[in-house]
Amino acid sequence: MSCCIEDAILDTLRALECTPIRSENHFVGERSCTDCMPYLVMKNDAQFGLRTSSGAQKIYSIDIKAYFAGDKKKQASDYRTLVEEWIFAQGCVDLGICGCFCIQGNAVSSIRPSTGSTIVYSLTFRGFYKQADSSSDSASESV
Repeated sequence: MSCCIEDAILDTLRALECTPIRSENHFVGERSCTDCMPYLVMKNDAQFGLRTSSGAQKIYSIDIKAYFAGDKKKQASDYRTLVEEWIFAQGCVDLGICGCFCIQGNAVSSIRPSTGSTIVYSLTFRGFYKQADSSSDSASESV
């Protein structure tokens, strides 16, 4: 099964238990609603990494920003804890039927005030995407 890295990560974030961000408020690239607090925007960039005779490995830089209303600092903090438990649990993040994302280096997680009355939780990390084999056990799991 071929999966898009953006969809795989967003589907996994949507499936986190107790997330305060509704599924339809997860976006790739930019927000596409006007009144949808809280919301999340994910961006990624890919570069070629290790080159071998069979091809080149892509290294992805993932940038996730979750926006909360200014009076929802506790909600932002709770979301940070939830996402950090997901991202820091192992070296590779399980993406269900799509495979896993193996983190290289340190992920950076922070909460800061933004313009106006908004609080932003930010998470950035780098790594490579390993798609699931069609014969592997993870291919039968659902996201």
